[in-house]
Amino acid sequence: MATRADVAKLAEVSASTVSYALNGKRSIKAETRERVLDAVEKLNYSPHIAAGVLAGGKPKSVALIFPSYGGNFSSLHLDYVQGVIDGAKSRNYHVIVWPQEEVSTQEIVQFKKSGLIAGVILMEIMENDKRVKAFAKEKIPFVMIGRTNSSKTLKYVDRDFEKVAEIAAEHLVSLGHKKIAVLTQKRMVESTVISVDERFTQAVKKYTEKFGLAADFLVGDNSIASGGSFFVELFKRPKKVSAVIGLTDLATLGFVNAARAAGISIPSEISVLGLNTQLGQIDLISPALTSVYVPAKEMGNSAVNILIDELNEESVHITQQLLAGHLVVAKSTGQAPK
Repeated sequence: MATRADVAKLAEVSASTVSYALNGKRSIKAETRERVLDAVEKLNYSPHIAAGVLAGGKPKSVALIFPSYGGNFSSLHLDYVQGVIDGAKSRNYHVIVWPQEEVSTQEIVQFKKSGLIAGVILMEIMENDKRVKAFAKEKIPFVMIGRTNSSKTLKYVDRDFEKVAEIAAEHLVSLGHKKIAVLTQKRMVESTVISVDERFTQAVKKYTEKFGLAADFLVGDNSIASGGSFFVELFKRPKKVSAVIGLTDLATLGFVNAARAAGISIPSEISVLGLNTQLGQIDLISPALTSVYVPAKEMGNSAVNILIDELNEESVHITQQLLAGHLVVAKSTGQAPK
């Protein structure tokens, strides 16, 4: 295993210069930094995080707390994680991922006090989130991907649900749709709603009403099976809807699969619009799914950069950010059938 001394020898610099190049604590020449980074890559050198902290350096790791709360992980969730990791790496920080459903806030507090982490990224925010209160009380730097009910003074990156809902409603109205269904979910943790579920649902209710769309909201979990159940429920009804808006990625895919299996033509008989789809997955669904895609990697990247700016005591101009994503019109939406 390569050591810092090995890197210094190959780059023809001192061991302390290697440290400065990697932790950014002192300014060094760009040419010198490039030599060090080239030597690091050639030797596959990995600095020992804890050793740096014990030597008096600042912790260069952040925790990403990413519980599922009984839901299903999808590749979309991993986009958020990847965005955080990429952003941290570009700033010479490491990420420790906690994917467990139950994470003790006291455990995170101890990691912070021991110097193993510098701050926290929180995901799956609840409307009344105990973790937020605990970290604020312990003065642990944190940034949320999502929002609580009271986030005026907190740092966060979140989806602009109202803008997404407006784009979706406007698109369906322009195609002549009047009666639609909305596939959504409502997850509860200790009698508290997961914020994203309620915010998204309320935003879509607001804008379907504003654009004169009669919307029927179907609540289930975010799974392929649940999407199939949504399809069966809708097509048992005498009054058919002409379009479906999916607020959950896996359930929307399940709905499309069930419709195709039943011989229902999309979009001739029913249009489907996804609001929680990855940009790279739009063309992987058949037919290609019209979507207001989720800028998940960008959101994760922004969140970790806001946190690191705070940790480095840099001037922070943006501490709260809303990102919507853009409408990509594909083959799953069309004119409402007469």
